[in-house]
Amino acid sequence: MLRPIGSLAAGLGLLAGLAAAPQLPAADKAAPQLTSGPSSESPKAPRVRKRNGTNRDVSRTHAGLERVAILHLPSPPEPAKPRPLVIVLHGLMTTAAMTQAMTRFDQVADEHDFLVVYPDGVGKMWRFWEGTGRKPPNRDLEVVDDPGYLLHLVDTLAEEKLIDRRRVYMTGFSNGGFMANRMAWEYGDRIAAIASVAGSIPNQLLDAKPVRPVPTLLIHGTEDAIVDFGGSQKFGRGTQFVGARDVAKWWAGKNHCGSPEATLLPNTCDDGTLVRQVRYPAGASGGEVCLLEITGGGHTWPGKVILPKAIVGTTCQDFSASEAIWEFCSKQALPEQLTTSRAPSP
Repeated sequence: MLRPIGSLAAGLGLLAGLAAAPQLPAADKAAPQLTSGPSSESPKAPRVRKRNGTNRDVSRTHAGLERVAILHLPSPPEPAKPRPLVIVLHGLMTTAAMTQAMTRFDQVADEHDFLVVYPDGVGKMWRFWEGTGRKPPNRDLEVVDDPGYLLHLVDTLAEEKLIDRRRVYMTGFSNGGFMANRMAWEYGDRIAAIASVAGSIPNQLLDAKPVRPVPTLLIHGTEDAIVDFGGSQKFGRGTQFVGARDVAKWWAGKNHCGSPEATLLPNTCDDGTLVRQVRYPAGASGGEVCLLEITGGGHTWPGKVILPKAIVGTTCQDFSASEAIWEFCSKQALPEQLTTSRAPSP
């Protein structure tokens, strides 16, 4: 299906106006029981009691631009105890605050004792093409060093002794999912694992060579009308992106994974969706890849219904994407030698 960039911006512009609407009441959803092999990187984080954490802004100047992010810390704060960090990237034409409300990652962080940060992109977007040699979808867009800023943000939190550098994870929705994929292949020595929800990889960047095998979780609805599940041959000014299954195969090939294993996850809610897990076991160097195909799912973040079905399609209620992302990422950690030999970002 063809989706010009104008249609995408218009559709997500509507989402921006609705994202702050009150959420419909729904029971909390746990993570799906993702089947996976044992991890040699990091033990799964224990579940701890729920606590209400605190938020604060993190403002820094990078490359001449003032950049702001919302940092959520579990309570009580313990500066002497470095914790894992999840970086959550918003979609096009939305903001950090909207994404904080949509994903409800704060509650997951409070329950599992990790930090979560929601950065804001300049102009409500992430320039995943910057520095790759690929032309921007709009020639009028200013040049912004988003990768450098995100690395600078991690360094800032590390300097405050808030985070464990070996356990920095990144996830993103839609445009943020594109950015998470880009950060993983280029800065996999800084990021332990990623998750992309309703995102993809542009065809023009498929020749990228990841710096190491990066554990990758992909979540995508088959009825996504904004970032098509099957990919698109027209997305902006001649840009093309691959389908969700091809993104999974791409990462599995780069990570030297084993043959895929498909499983249908329990259908716990009568919402018209089914979840099919396709798992590529990690190779000798690590880097498991997992795709959660949501049959009947739209351009949504599974777990809560926030936006009207007429605009984004059906939201899967069988599981919480935020819980699933933490369940997947929390088992991963960077090799020790990467964190001891790496210089901070400029």
